[in-house]
Amino acid sequence: MDNRCLRGVNLFNELKLNKSHIQSIYKDRTVFELPIDSISSFNLIGAELALQFATLAEGEGDQLAEIRFYQQPIDGKQSQLEKLEQGLRERVGEDTDGQICSLPDLPFSVPRGRYSAEIFPTYIKFHGSSYNFSTSYQNISKVFCLEMPDKANVCFVLGFEKPFRQGLTSYNYGVVQFRIDTHAHIEVKEGHGFPKKIEGPYFELFSKFLKSVGKLSIVVPSDFKSFKGDNAIRCQLGPKQG
Repeated sequence: MDNRCLRGVNLFNELKLNKSHIQSIYKDRTVFELPIDSISSFNLIGAELALQFATLAEGEGDQLAEIRFYQQPIDGKQSQLEKLEQGLRERVGEDTDGQICSLPDLPFSVPRGRYSAEIFPTYIKFHGSSYNFSTSYQNISKVFCLEMPDKANVCFVLGFEKPFRQGLTSYNYGVVQFRIDTHAHIEVKEGHGFPKKIEGPYFELFSKFLKSVGKLSIVVPSDFKSFKGDNAIRCQLGPKQG
């Protein structure tokens, strides 16, 4: 018997978002289910919604890494994709039971933008105006804390074992640049070994949570000094300076 189906159907007519899954239903039958907690990042660009999924270690078999939904734009009306993206943002914000604290307004230079970070015991969630992504501490292979030559800024470079994607761009590294004189006040939930309120230079607080919660080693400059007395030497790759 030939079970092939040659007719396309619109799966958005009955696309449901509940507390734990995205579910597609067609004629009262489930076509697919996608667990929300496995979504590492999502972004809506035009009429296309891209979902990236956390992947297992290599050798664990076939894995779903990404799925994209497209819907023809409707003038003046909110599309099903916009509703789904809005619902995902709300669901992501609901997972606060295990959250240790929130770090607002992190100044990322790669990818460029302002992100807030939710610190959890085993992973971090980043929320931006257009993109959201999360990563486990195990996926962060390297962390560098580098003083900029202007001596007014400090950069944290986070190296990812498995890069995350935003649109068509993959990022193997994330770069957060702090001004040394920027201070912050962070409220911490009880039961995690921190005071209820922590304050100090923002880059030091960011470093503290990476080391204490993520158990990450942070590489800092040694006693090297250039002839100008800097901890680094300026270099350039194509149009980019560093």
